[in-house]
Amino acid sequence: RYDFKNVPVDILSAHVQKIAQAEGIKFSTPKIATRLAELGKGSVRDTLSIFDQVLGLTGGTSVTEESLAQALGLASTGAMRD
Repeated sequence: RYDFKNVPVDILSAHVQKIAQAEGIKFSTPKIATRLAELGKGSVRDTLSIFDQVLGLTGGTSVTEESLAQALGLASTGAMRD
C-alpha cells in the first residue's frame, strides 16, 4: 500500500507552466496555471486531465481566463466580481 500526499498548488502550477512552455501554449495570465492546479486538488493526473480538457475545447495554442471558464463550465472572474 502506498499513501500519496497531495501536491502543493505552487508545484502543480509550475509543472503546468513548464508543460505549456514546452508545447508552445500561451496563457493570457499566470493565474490560469494556478487555477488549473487548484482545480486538480493536489492530484497531478487530475490537473493534467483538466489542462488537456481545456486545450481540447480551446484549440490548443492559447488559454484565456474566459476560455478556461467556458471550457470547464465555471463562472468567469468578471462574473464573480459583479
